[in-house]
Amino acid sequence: MHNDRSLNDSFSKFIQNLPKETQSNAAFYKNYLSLSNIPSDSIQIRSQFFYILKKFIEKSLPIVDLSLPLRQSFFTDQIRIIKSYLLSSTKFQLLAKSLEKTEVEYNGDWNIVNFDIIKANSNSDNSENTMLYQAYQQLHTNAHITFRRSNEQLWHAQYIGMHSTDHGGSYRDSITRICSDICSSRLSLFILYPNGRMNSDLNRDCWIPNVFPPNKSISNKYKTQYRFVGQLFGMAIREKHYLNVKFPILLWKKLLNESITVEDIETVNLERV
Repeated sequence: MHNDRSLNDSFSKFIQNLPKETQSNAAFYKNYLSLSNIPSDSIQIRSQFFYILKKFIEKSLPIVDLSLPLRQSFFTDQIRIIKSYLLSSTKFQLLAKSLEKTEVEYNGDWNIVNFDIIKANSNSDNSENTMLYQAYQQLHTNAHITFRRSNEQLWHAQYIGMHSTDHGGSYRDSITRICSDICSSRLSLFILYPNGRMNSDLNRDCWIPNVFPPNKSISNKYKTQYRFVGQLFGMAIREKHYLNVKFPILLWKKLLNESITVEDIETVNLERV
């Protein structure tokens, strides 16, 4: 119910309009089957609790540093734990404020990225031929600035030898090709999910970060490439681009610092790990 549009107008009016009888109201909650058998007054009490929680969080957020890592601040950790109870409208407002504060103004300069499509389409095992690596080489140095601009198009994609003029089509095509490289074996950054390697169970088309020897540190070369992939994700959020990357829920939860459940682990064919 946290997606109900009336919540955007007034949470208190939303609560007042809820049924108040001690019996369940299956007709009113027909679109919310999990609530259809709960006494209506209990639902209203719960809604009042979430309203109080919302007001508390709104007052507390200005003093919360969400950039802190886990276990550095008890209060910050508790805010993260209850984030699933926040209204969607509140989450989007927080996201919009964060994007606005970290936005970089466009200074009139254009990044021209030259892509060698012939090399990218070759069957060579050389990872430096891929579109992802070509983009990484030309963009990663200033990606922390370039990818925070508000432009709809952050670079001009120039396909070598094609004499094309990028009005947005080549740009979008380059992003699609970059995503294809992320979820492929052409680079050493990601490997196919265990289920995919044996073609069994769910998530067979998903990819996870490569497994490096635990007794050796990951080279800076790979670290900067992983960081660049993360910056691409940030760009997608800011520009509302769709990135066709296929990661399992385990990986998304890890990126969001969410708890891994038994059900998540059960999606992995452990016999194939």
